Amino acid sequence: MASINRATLPQNFLDSVSAGLRLVQPEPQYLFAKFAMAGQLSLAAIDAGATTVQQFVSMSAGGAKVPPDLDELARAADTYPGAVTAANFFSNNQGDTVKMRRVVFEGGGYTEDARKVTPDKTTSTTGQSLKAEEVPMVLAEFEGPYSSANSVVQPYALRDFDARYRANRDELASLTTLHLRRDYVKWLDTVVRDRYRATSNITYSDDVANVASFTSGAGHISTLEMIAKARKSLSDREWPQFSGGRYLCLVPTKFNVDMIGDPDYRELSKFHAQGRNLLFGYIASYQDVDIYECTTLRTYVNADGAVPGDGQTVPSGVTVYEALLFGPQGVGVGTAQPPTAYWADDTDYGKVAKVIWRSVQAFQTLDNRAVQRILFQ
Repeated sequence: MASINRATLPQNFLDSVSAGLRLVQPEPQYLFAKFAMAGQLSLAAIDAGATTVQQFVSMSAGGAKVPPDLDELARAADTYPGAVTAANFFSNNQGDTVKMRRVVFEGGGYTEDARKVTPDKTTSTTGQSLKAEEVPMVLAEFEGPYSSANSVVQPYALRDFDARYRANRDELASLTTLHLRRDYVKWLDTVVRDRYRATSNITYSDDVANVASFTSGAGHISTLEMIAKARKSLSDREWPQFSGGRYLCLVPTKFNVDMIGDPDYRELSKFHAQGRNLLFGYIASYQDVDIYECTTLRTYVNADGAVPGDGQTVPSGVTVYEALLFGPQGVGVGTAQPPTAYWADDTDYGKVAKVIWRSVQAFQTLDNRAVQRILFQ
C-alpha cells in the first residue's frame, strides 16, 4: 500500500506552480484522478480500522490541521465510495491478474402456482449450480513523460552545470519533479475517464437517434429532462446509488451556460450558495443526482471519426459534448507500484541526468451498466 501524502494528490503540483515568484499556471481539478486516489485512500482507511476516511486522515495527521486538498480527497472517498474501486492485491509482475467476482442470479417461475407443492408433482433431485462471473484486472507497466512532437515517451533532462550554477529562482530538480507529477496525474485522469466511457449506454438531448442529428444550429442543448432520462436508464437497470443515496453526474462547463435560462435549474443551483459545495466543482442537485462541473470530459468533432458507442460521425462545424452519470463500482484501478522516478544509466559522463516516471497498474471497466453517457451539442 502506497502512503497517502501530498506527493500522491491530484493537485499536488499546484502548490509548486504558485510558489515564490512563479506565475500561476491554470490546471484542471482532475476529478477522475481524484476518485482513483480516493479509492486508494479508502483501502488505507480499511486497513487502519477507521470507520471513515476523514477519521483515518485526522488520525494520521496526529491532531495537525489537514491540508485542504487532502481533506477534499477524504470527503470524495466518504461521499462517493466506490466511484473508482481500488484493488491492490497484486505482486509486482507485469501480467499478474486479479479477478473481481460478481454473482449471477438466474431463476424463473416467480408465481404462486409455479412454486406450490402438490401431491401429484415430484420435487426434482437434480441440482443446479450457483453462477458467478469474473472481471479480470491485468497489471501492465506504464511510464512517462510523453513527447507529443516525437510521439514517444522521452525523459526530462537536467544538465549538471545548469542545476548547480544557473542564476534562476527555479531549482531545476524541483521543477522536474513538478512536471513528472503533473504528467502522471493528467495521464491517470484521462485513463480513468476513458474507462467510464467504455459503454454504449447513451442518452441524447431531445431523444435524437445518434450524433448525426447534431447538425449546425439544431440546438439540441442540455436540459434537466436529459438528466432525468439518463437517471431513469440507471434506475431501470437497477444500479444502486452511492451509500449516501445519490448518483453522480459530471458535466462540461457548457452545461451551466445552457441551463442558466431554466428557472427550475436556477432554483436548484441556489444550494451551491447554501453550504452544499461538497467538493470543488459542485453546481447543483436534481432529485438524487449531484451535478459537478468537470473540465476534462471528452468532446467530439468531425475529425474524430465515429463516436464510440454511437457509430456515427459528428457533422462538420459542430462540437458534441459528453456528460457522465454513474453509480458505484463501474471502474476499477489496481496498483502494484505507484509512480516512481527512474534515472537513466546514460549521463554523458555525469553531465546530464535523465528521468522518467514508471508505474505498475491495472485499469478496467468493471461493469458498464453503472455508467450512462449523455451527449448534447
